[in-house]
Amino acid sequence: MTRPIVIASAARRSGSVIASAAWQSREAGTDGSGTRSPRRFAPRDDGIALQRGVTLVELLVSIVIVAIAAGAVLGVLASNTAASADPMIRHQASAIAEAYLEEILLRAYADPDGADGEGSRAAYDDLDDYDGLVDAPPRDQFGTPIAGLAAYTVSVNVSNSSALPSVPAADAVRIDVTVSRGADVSLTLSGYRTRY
Repeated sequence: MTRPIVIASAARRSGSVIASAAWQSREAGTDGSGTRSPRRFAPRDDGIALQRGVTLVELLVSIVIVAIAAGAVLGVLASNTAASADPMIRHQASAIAEAYLEEILLRAYADPDGADGEGSRAAYDDLDDYDGLVDAPPRDQFGTPIAGLAAYTVSVNVSNSSALPSVPAADAVRIDVTVSRGADVSLTLSGYRTRY
C-alpha cells in the first residue's frame, strides 16, 4: 500500500502555494529521499512479510546434498535386497541336505540281501549304496526330480571313519551330504552311523 506524503513549501509565487508531493513506496524500499531504507526485508505493516528467493548457487548446493543422501540410502537398500535372498537359499540347501542325510541314516549298515551295488536309488537298501551319488537336480527317494530345485546339486560320500572314540573304523561310517547352488552356496552336512 502506498501513501502520499505532502510537503508544502511556503513559497509564494503569484499568490499561490506550490505544493509538491513525494511518494514513498515501501515495496521499493525508499524513504522518500531516494536512498535505500535499512528496513528492506522487514515485515510490512499489514503482517505480510516480503518474499525472498534463493540463488542459483544455493539451489545447486541443496540438489547435490539431496543427491548424495539419496545415493547413500539407495546403496544400503540395494545391498540389503541382494543379501535378503541369501539366507533363504542357504536354508533351502540345509533342508535338502537334511532330507538326504535322514534317508541314508535310516538304511541298514550292512547289505541285508547280500547283493551290493543296487542300480537305482529306489532299490538302495544299505549305506554304501549311496556312496558317490550325485543328483542334479535333487530327487526324492524314488528318483523323481523335485520341482523348483533345478539350481541345486547334491553329492554324497560314504566312508569308514575312525573319528568316534573306542569304535573301530570298520564299524563306523561317516556320511557327507554336500548341497551346492552355483559358486555361491556350498553346504556340507555330516552324520555318523555305527554297526549295531
